[in-house]
Amino acid sequence: MQPFRIEATDDSPKIILDDQNHVFLFEGESRPQHAFKFFQPVIQWLEEYGKILFWQKEHFGKNRRMTFQFKLSYFNSTSAKFIGDILSILDNFCKEGYEVRVKWFYHKEDSDMKESAEEYLQMMKKLPIKLVLTGEPEDKN
Repeated sequence: MQPFRIEATDDSPKIILDDQNHVFLFEGESRPQHAFKFFQPVIQWLEEYGKILFWQKEHFGKNRRMTFQFKLSYFNSTSAKFIGDILSILDNFCKEGYEVRVKWFYHKEDSDMKESAEEYLQMMKKLPIKLVLTGEPEDKN
């Protein structure tokens, strides 16, 4: 599948969805003026990716391990809804038996970002979300 990439702007995050190089990244501030228009291609890419994962598993027994990194410094309430939609898609991947993890990075003084991750964690049924304090060494698992 073709990698998906959006470069960061003043009001939108950098997004990289690249299964060939195992890079799944959301980074920066997320407050795009037209959130639906911004996030819809991301959601479409993930939905198509889910179909490919299913096909690979059915035909080859192939099950990829994926780690999605969320390194967001800020997001508004509209973005929060779409981030929740993205995490729900990933949660569904887990329900289908795929190995998906989320690393949610936050700064020590940013309790809002930490609390947001904890709220998402409560909403997900299977998706593991690991909180990573910025500056701590990353867990390789």
